[in-house]
Amino acid sequence: MIQVISAVLHRSYPHSMSERPEPYRLLFPLGAALAAAGVLPWILLQAGWNVSPNPVTTHGRLMFHGFLGSFAAGFLMTAVPRMSGTQPARRWETGPVFLLLLFQAAAAFFGQERLAAAAMALASLQISFFILRRFARRRRTPPSMFLFVPFGLLSALAGTAWMAFGDPAAGGGVAAYAKKLAFEGFMLNLVVGLGSRLVPVLSRVQGALSPHQPGGPGLRSQLPALLLLNLSFPVEVFFSREAGQILRAAALLDALVRGFRVFAPVATPGFLGAVLRASAVFLCAPYALLPLFPSFERHLLHLAYIGGLGLMTLMVAVRVVLSHGGQPMDFELNGRSLGVVGFLLAATASTRALLPLIWPQWTFPIAAAAGIAWFAALLIWWGWVGRRIDRVLQVLS
Repeated sequence: MIQVISAVLHRSYPHSMSERPEPYRLLFPLGAALAAAGVLPWILLQAGWNVSPNPVTTHGRLMFHGFLGSFAAGFLMTAVPRMSGTQPARRWETGPVFLLLLFQAAAAFFGQERLAAAAMALASLQISFFILRRFARRRRTPPSMFLFVPFGLLSALAGTAWMAFGDPAAGGGVAAYAKKLAFEGFMLNLVVGLGSRLVPVLSRVQGALSPHQPGGPGLRSQLPALLLLNLSFPVEVFFSREAGQILRAAALLDALVRGFRVFAPVATPGFLGAVLRASAVFLCAPYALLPLFPSFERHLLHLAYIGGLGLMTLMVAVRVVLSHGGQPMDFELNGRSLGVVGFLLAATASTRALLPLIWPQWTFPIAAAAGIAWFAALLIWWGWVGRRIDRVLQVLS
């Protein structure tokens, strides 16, 4: 195993450390592999094989901290140096993040919850130090939406650190709050912040700025959504579940209209932009329904997780792979496979969220079927997008 990991690291960074190593080359394939592994517990359980001590927990960790965490780390460690005009990532900065994310996934799969949380806390700390070093030496100031990023990383760090070292018997909702921070606080901050810059650009909204250009909405315009989103978690856990959910819904609906700009006219329509806009709706709309249907929370959130977070992550990764791999950008407009991936994941999200409400006795078979559909969408994405990492940048060959 050590020899395999060393070979991957060596092939991913074949040049001297003074050259740009492109962390996404290492972390996107890891995220894709963990995205596939994340649905295996449901598929194998339906086949009669229980390969994990706690399939529910394993699935959640592999998808949030494995799949989404790896893609988020790959994007941040690739984009932050360009946004700030600073030194690109080094092998000694990216390698530990890769190993920690891999270790936390393995620990989660074998039911070692505290070890998995500790590894994720260390990964969040490493990414935070990476960003702080660049910010301290910045030649350019990142866009104002970047303010959400430290809140996302601090949420992941605080939540997972408590899950690793805190008292599981502690009362007062502390454990529930830690989990909220470790999962939803982590990813929603990153997606709302970065997505408010990326979704309009990749959708080709008229007048949208490049992610690396200065300008755009000021810092004050970001504060309402930032405060509403991050206040929603303690309010939900410690005061009122409904009030917290309403605050979060308000923050996400604000992001949908003013941040993601899904209703603004586009200059050039294309498959990537259409799928991204659909993913933004899938992400935000279910949170508006939670206060009305509290007993359906676990199912409704799969609309946001699969059709929102998962689909948006894969679509943003398309631009990273194409632009950094020197590939033709017209694939974003004409790539029908992006539409197929979008349709499959939208259908998967709807099936997983809604069918168990009609046939609750079939929840596990429905989850397994959704897992197979997710796996199929991931294979299509890899066949048209992920393999370009392999062919052009020689990550896995």
